[in-house]
Amino acid sequence: MSKKLYLNSSKAKAKVRYKSRGRMQIIIKLNDDEAQAFKNWSTQVKPPQLDQDGFLKQIFFNGISFINQQISQMAQESLKDPAMREQLKNAGVDIEKLEQEMMASQGGVSEPLENPVTEITDPAAPVEVKDSVEYQKKDTTQDATDTKN
Repeated sequence: MSKKLYLNSSKAKAKVRYKSRGRMQIIIKLNDDEAQAFKNWSTQVKPPQLDQDGFLKQIFFNGISFINQQISQMAQESLKDPAMREQLKNAGVDIEKLEQEMMASQGGVSEPLENPVTEITDPAAPVEVKDSVEYQKKDTTQDATDTKN
């Protein structure tokens, strides 16, 4: 028997704490099922040469890089629209310079980390949890009947 668990970013709670000396702490709180889904997923896809902390950094920075790529692609698509180009020209934007800057910035926001994770599956995809693996959801109704006997 297996149960499908989903990682759902709309339900997860996140906090950002700004620390001294310009530092930042990001906390993501997952419920029991989401935490187990993430643990099972990461166990299967984490490269053996990375520890869990390094893997989490890879996920975070790869996510930023992916979002930047999407934004860049949307901006490039919008520049193909003649009406948008005209609007930008009228606003005083040097389109050729903008296109050059966009091409130069496609490298990402940070230096690549050692041993990069090259493929991360869709976070909205279900993660299958098998009862025989590390996780069994405790049935509290069964425990209650066992203690009465």
